[in-house]
Amino acid sequence: MKKIVGLLALCIFSQSGQLLATNGMSPIGIGAQAKAMAGAGIALSESSLIGGYNPAGIARVGRRFDSSLSLFNPTRSYHSESQNIKPFAEEKKSKNPLFLIPSIGHVQPIGTHSAWGITMYAKGGGGVAYDNTATFSGIGQALVNNGHGEGVWTTSEVQQVGLALNYAINLNDQHSIGFGPVLGFQRFNITGIGYFKEISTDPDNLTDNGWDNSGGIGGAIGWQGRLTSNITLGAAYHSKLIMTKFSKYRGLFAGGKMDIPAQYIVGATVRPTERWQLSVDYQVIEYSKVPALANPHEESMAQAVNSSTFKRILGADDGPGFGWDDVKILKIGSSYRITPTTTVRTGYSVGNSPIKGEDVLFNILAPAVTEEHLSIGLSYRWSDDYQFNLAYIRTLENRVTGTNTNNFVDQDLTLAMDQHDLELGFSMLF
Repeated sequence: MKKIVGLLALCIFSQSGQLLATNGMSPIGIGAQAKAMAGAGIALSESSLIGGYNPAGIARVGRRFDSSLSLFNPTRSYHSESQNIKPFAEEKKSKNPLFLIPSIGHVQPIGTHSAWGITMYAKGGGGVAYDNTATFSGIGQALVNNGHGEGVWTTSEVQQVGLALNYAINLNDQHSIGFGPVLGFQRFNITGIGYFKEISTDPDNLTDNGWDNSGGIGGAIGWQGRLTSNITLGAAYHSKLIMTKFSKYRGLFAGGKMDIPAQYIVGATVRPTERWQLSVDYQVIEYSKVPALANPHEESMAQAVNSSTFKRILGADDGPGFGWDDVKILKIGSSYRITPTTTVRTGYSVGNSPIKGEDVLFNILAPAVTEEHLSIGLSYRWSDDYQFNLAYIRTLENRVTGTNTNNFVDQDLTLAMDQHDLELGFSMLF
């Protein structure tokens, strides 16, 4: 399984030094057309890439191929207030600013009532690269001078790819259903967290071991239904992708693994006029059911290091995670065809950060605190067979402040993130 999915995912990994996303670790949408509407469109089929969002959507798009390339620019940072304790008083900004994230999809009709499709896309991801920091460095790694950290690089990076293999059928003129397996592949690497070796079940497989791979499988099912000529509804459920365990980092994640969370989406598209479409979606991503992401730090890290009775240690089945909550997102998107060849789009989405104030310390490694997104884009069809798509997404800065649980004294830590995302897309219609 890991080898097969790994080969299929190579075309994405070879282009995308790192995959990052905006709703926790999950992307706001798949492809330029969806992103231009802030990801809204569970009831709207305009691209083969809909197969990664709603499998039923491929039933009515015809034979086509779609590809997109995202130029993603996130700004991630943390700030600590006081000195002489870890993290040392400092403000750090991640050094890896730009990433390329591709996605591809193809749909092939089967007769007049059904179709099969394949979609490969960034399922999720995240990471940071802080230079010269002593925040998580181990004894002997950090160079401490007058209480100020002059340490090593601390980096974390996770890349997750989904491969959706869908079959969809038109039950009648109004309703379509679709379903299929979703194969998952992920890579992970982390450096500079030697400080936590003292509370790991496997300190040799905690940090600085290079890239490690994991594969898994889940499934998705979806529905689209046209209530009237102007109103379409949609819904989809994506199961959790059960992933294999990491070998090089089994001393870090709860149970030695990180599954990809389940999610469900419901929504509607309304057509007030022949040219104008308005879509509204509600999406829930169930991070709380993935122990590696959801398990909290019930005791401070200092207590964990110094207590012989501490039970929830890194790598254990019930070991500490990142304390993430479910993310619930409202998406609103609009498209308007201004000429027979040109369509403009815009959108807005708002959700909650999965990170609470009491969990900021470990989330320095994954500061996924963004909540609001604004988007705009267009499509230009220069012939019957070819279409160009463009989207720009501005993710507004959000900050989460909490207490450093690494010490017995109070210290405020603040995580911050904002993002720019420019996506270029190309479509072939056969």
